[in-house]
Amino acid sequence: MAKAWLLVVGMAVALVSIGGVAVAHAAPQNIRSGMSVSVARGQTLDKSLYASGRSIDIAGTVNGDVYCAGQTVDIGGTVNGDVLCLAQTIHISGTVNGSVRAAAQSLSVSGTVTRTAAVAGQTVSIESGGKVGSDVTVAAQDFTLDGTAGRDLVAAGQDTTIEGTVGRDVQAETTNLSLGSASVIGGSITYTSEQALSRADGAKVAGKVVHNQPPTHERPTGAALLFAGFLFKLYLAAAFLLLALVLVLIFPRLLERATDVTLEQPLLTVVTGFVVSIVVPILIFLLIASVIAVPLAVLILLAWLVIELLAIPVAGYFLGRLLLAGRTQNVVLYMLLGIVILLILFLFPLLGFFVLLLSMWFGTGTILLQVRRLPKPDYQVAQAPLKK
Repeated sequence: MAKAWLLVVGMAVALVSIGGVAVAHAAPQNIRSGMSVSVARGQTLDKSLYASGRSIDIAGTVNGDVYCAGQTVDIGGTVNGDVLCLAQTIHISGTVNGSVRAAAQSLSVSGTVTRTAAVAGQTVSIESGGKVGSDVTVAAQDFTLDGTAGRDLVAAGQDTTIEGTVGRDVQAETTNLSLGSASVIGGSITYTSEQALSRADGAKVAGKVVHNQPPTHERPTGAALLFAGFLFKLYLAAAFLLLALVLVLIFPRLLERATDVTLEQPLLTVVTGFVVSIVVPILIFLLIASVIAVPLAVLILLAWLVIELLAIPVAGYFLGRLLLAGRTQNVVLYMLLGIVILLILFLFPLLGFFVLLLSMWFGTGTILLQVRRLPKPDYQVAQAPLKK
């Protein structure tokens, strides 16, 4: 399933790249966060929406793009733009007059997406009545198409079931590919699987069906994979623990001052980390595209990699300081407790991913808000008196 992982990574890059320019121009009043964020039925928002919260409900109209991160996202209204979203559960029952780029544990579409959809998740479905106007690209353990994909379908995962209509071609890398009796494929099917296509009576395919066997190679045993994964995670844990301890031993006061801002303004910190993490890749891309600014782009990239490397230890220090407040003033204990808790949480597949994102945003925001406090450059050079 190497292509499935490449698809997920590619979608993540797309989420960052497509959203960067718009986020860079976001007005503060369009950034909403909290336990529950909503656009009520009958309400119209005339600019793009940037939302983060446990529950996000868009029942009204958004005349712009929607960028969201949360636990549950429901889009039952109208979005006159693109949707870029990361959540545990996403359900689109309304209309998106643009494209959808999303990742979730469970994602379903029963409404209309007028352009393309590129989605990833454990369970993904385009339900009966659901429609995507153009291409559908999906990486999922279990994908079901009961509705309509207007043009091509590209799928990677374990189980892919088509009960609805695909306007043109189907390309899939999957363990099991099934066509239901009501399925209609307007073009050809090319799939890679050890299993033959399961095709019910009544299924219609206008073009050819091409079955490719996956490349044969000796696969490592499950025990070997588990052991290798354990060693890799152990290495990462030891590396980050060492980095965190070195930082707190060399820069204890700097960490203390930096996290003072985070304690006072946690929302500003995480929003700063979120926005900048999208804007910087776009800036680097534009500088490289200009050709003449490639050296500057490389310099910014190196600085950004350093900041991202330091983000998790900084977030760990903040967490430890928050938990041990009033009990001790030992900065080493702050760092040890915080980083160990984060490293343990990272081990959980889905929870670890969200904790990693939040840690990166918190750490990045903390560092950048501290950089903002540095004295501004003085361009006036004091001249020494000329000697006679």
